[in-house]
Amino acid sequence: MMTTTMIDSLKAVIRMTDRELIEHLISTYSAEDSGYEVYTDDENFVFCIPTTEKICPVLLQAHVDTRRSAKVDEPLILCTEHGVITNANGILGGDDRCGVAGIMEIASRHESKPFLLFTNHEEIGGLGMKKFLDTKYLDKYLDVIYCVIALDRRGHNEYVYYSPKLPETLEYYLNKLGYYEGNGSYSDCKDIWLLHDVAHVNLSCGYARQHTADEFVLAESYVSSVLRADRFMQMIEEPYRVPERLAYRYTYGYGVPVNFPKAYENSGQGTAALDVTGSEDLNSDDGPEYVQGTHVHSPVHMPPEAVYAYSAAPKCFVCGRDDRSMEYDTKNSIFLCDVCRRQIIKHFDYVTQDNALAYYDMLEEQREKSREANRNLNKAKPKINYPTCPGCGDNHNVTWSKQDIGFVCLSCSEYPQDGYDGRFWVQQGTKTFVKNVDGKDVVLTTNMEGTKLLSSEDLSTSSKLRLCAVCKKPHPLCSCETVGARRKTNKYICPSCKREATETILNDNLPPWDLD
Repeated sequence: MMTTTMIDSLKAVIRMTDRELIEHLISTYSAEDSGYEVYTDDENFVFCIPTTEKICPVLLQAHVDTRRSAKVDEPLILCTEHGVITNANGILGGDDRCGVAGIMEIASRHESKPFLLFTNHEEIGGLGMKKFLDTKYLDKYLDVIYCVIALDRRGHNEYVYYSPKLPETLEYYLNKLGYYEGNGSYSDCKDIWLLHDVAHVNLSCGYARQHTADEFVLAESYVSSVLRADRFMQMIEEPYRVPERLAYRYTYGYGVPVNFPKAYENSGQGTAALDVTGSEDLNSDDGPEYVQGTHVHSPVHMPPEAVYAYSAAPKCFVCGRDDRSMEYDTKNSIFLCDVCRRQIIKHFDYVTQDNALAYYDMLEEQREKSREANRNLNKAKPKINYPTCPGCGDNHNVTWSKQDIGFVCLSCSEYPQDGYDGRFWVQQGTKTFVKNVDGKDVVLTTNMEGTKLLSSEDLSTSSKLRLCAVCKKPHPLCSCETVGARRKTNKYICPSCKREATETILNDNLPPWDLD
């Protein structure tokens, strides 16, 4: 229900014009029960100051303007398919309506209110932010603003900053929350730092391919990003400042010192000129619908397996990882991380599904060589104090299983032979395991070296192992026990299955399996 409400609110914000959205923000936060007092010039900014007894010492910031053109991208035709929101008529405006809607959602969730700042004209050089800073409204609240959090970044789990460094504590928090550092050139939160030294960070909020006719918002990614930004905001408990101005920016392989001016003298070009997503894919060879500036567009139809509509973090089509910078390739309908994309282009010159699959095969071949080398290394160095497997006679793949309360040979468990499943138990200097002999499952007990057979029993009548009635696996600790409050059974149940049942039932409810 919460997800549906958040997406509906996002769509409502996307549908508004810049003028309508500014009026909506002023009306919302001027209300008596909003917990805010509003300062605005009705055009360039809306600054919301908490009036509650307790405040959250953070400034949340986003910009209301988009790259949508009234002549080209209107009327707005919202399409939602497989959790992906697009504008069938051109640029969507997720940049930065996702940030605006996300901040409104975060502010509504807490009695302790953060400071809110919505700026205009970010896309043409951050003019709205510069107008706001000229008013000096912010100056009197700097002591109670510990950090600036902007929601104006593409993707799912990226963070960027525009100062020479970020305080280590903030980096630690972001990494713990699953963010990774991306590359960014400008967002108007940078101007606050240039003037006041306040640490800032710009977080992903679920949109991608901004400034193009292929822009889209991943609904689940948007929701997840907002909730995670909310959690990050709550972790800020002390002031963070970055007074440094000298940094090294790497260009053409050389480290070049760049001095950031104290005053915001840079006019900036905004993300419209400096932060175009996927520009390498927007060539004339791709056809008119993919050319930057030509808004010939048809809705993007993405299958669920490509979009990961039910997963907040999309995974790379090749490597399967979700912790890297990720982009959706609309031409080939696949997600690719930056690392795999670069490697595909390196080996095949351009990205296609066939080339991605070919690189996957290359990657798997490399991984198999690495796995084989590790196996050989493990064989050369047997595990100390680990018993040898009765199946393969080696212990380099033997591991202790808490679930089975015994040893498991991963090699024999993966490739069973003669009915042996890789599980065995060690008790009082003996090994007990099951082996198929002449079509029957037999319980064998040997010495630790496996050189001497001590006993042999049919599994159906064995006194050493019982067959669990639920998982159908042999186990030395199977017993007839009460499950739940009063549920009794005359079947043998292993501890693992009993624990699973006990954790899922309440009072007299039946366990999640039927033993009758």
